[in-house]
Amino acid sequence: MKVKLPNIYKVEIGTLVVVGVIFGFIFNAPVQVCCSVFRYAILGLLAIGIILTIKQDLKKKKYINSYIFISLILLFGLISLNITQMPQSTAAASLYTNISVVLGFFAFRYYKKFKAILRYLIPLSFMVMLYDLATLSYTINLLGDVEHFTIDRAHGLFSYSKEAGSFVIFSTLLFRNERKILTILFFSAILAGTRSAMIFVFLVFLTELFFDIKSRTTLKNILFAIFSIVVVFIFSYYYLAEHPSMLGRIEGSFNFSDSGTHWYRFYIWNLYLNGFNDYSFINMLFGNLQYLQNHFGNGAENAYLTVLSNGGLVLFLMVYFPMSLFAILTIKNIRLFYPFVLLIGIFMFGRQGLEWAGGIVLWAYIFHILHSKYFIDLINKLIRRDKILIGAKL
Repeated sequence: MKVKLPNIYKVEIGTLVVVGVIFGFIFNAPVQVCCSVFRYAILGLLAIGIILTIKQDLKKKKYINSYIFISLILLFGLISLNITQMPQSTAAASLYTNISVVLGFFAFRYYKKFKAILRYLIPLSFMVMLYDLATLSYTINLLGDVEHFTIDRAHGLFSYSKEAGSFVIFSTLLFRNERKILTILFFSAILAGTRSAMIFVFLVFLTELFFDIKSRTTLKNILFAIFSIVVVFIFSYYYLAEHPSMLGRIEGSFNFSDSGTHWYRFYIWNLYLNGFNDYSFINMLFGNLQYLQNHFGNGAENAYLTVLSNGGLVLFLMVYFPMSLFAILTIKNIRLFYPFVLLIGIFMFGRQGLEWAGGIVLWAYIFHILHSKYFIDLINKLIRRDKILIGAKL
């Protein structure tokens, strides 16, 4: 006699996965500060949740294409690990891109629950930033006395400011239709001192206000837009006035001359591009984990070069093809896809989207779009149209 399991069984699996992903990877810093051993328990529960999710999906023959995709991502990661010229124990740390894609898929599997928890953690992290600013010390400090508080580098619930900034960028994708959360994300970007996050969230903030006014031209919407811009401007003005070095860094973001702040990035990019000359054919395909970073003593300061150097051309195409496709589809639906046009530029100036805090959130959103009815229908229409055009030419 078969016993049908109640729906609560699915909810419990989702809880294991979402809590495991969020507190085992994205917000793992508070767990490590509080009780580092507890993180292993969370990761163990996450593994159980993932296994149960896979078993459930394969039984129902759901998400087969995505499982093939993430399986290839893991396979190519193992190939990269086995051909690297660096010690495998050291090189394994650079598999974060591959693992972020996989974890992002399982976060997508329980997307509503994933967003629901983040909706509470984003304001909480912002409040911790404000508290750190008031006390001039870091609440979350994994380095102990080694790390001293920096006035324009708030951490919040993360281990360092750049991680907080990366999380802000990709959380903006999930919450850009929620004005309150989007506002908190913008202020979080300012406190974290991450220029790319500030610029990205500000542009999204203004764009969303524009679309809201355009779609619903009411006095209430116009007044709200004006009020929002004034609040953001006043807060930003007073904060940046107190921190002129940050204002200088923001201005420097748009200075691409030899005297600007990007000269070192250009220097590193050139080193990495020349470094590919030492790669064999197999290394060009599957990368050479940690090799160039160890050789030059610095990261690539560029997400594209980072993926290309560590994971090779194969991983590069698998990671950036979906985002490039979304950017191109902006011509079909600017409201949905325009953030990916901005991201194409953001990736040029850092490793955003390649670490836990940003990468998992980014890929949860990517899989969310890929599996949406709108996207599937759009692609089917484009394919059918191409077939008609090809037939006409013949």
